[in-house]
Amino acid sequence: MKTRLKELRLAKGLKQEEVAKMLGIGRTAYGAYELGDNLPPLNKIMVLAEFYGVSMDYILYKET
Repeated sequence: MKTRLKELRLAKGLKQEEVAKMLGIGRTAYGAYELGDNLPPLNKIMVLAEFYGVSMDYILYKET
């Protein structure tokens, strides 16, 4: 998931701070999602999926 979040963010040309603000969290908290240190709560994954126009499955799908 961490790679997907970063790829989606960069594809939109956004900074971590911008996505964090949209989610109502701090940049450090969002950065931990991209690093894989923390898993976002389901409600945040839903918001991210809608924002990026992808399914939750796409964000959550296990990467190899």
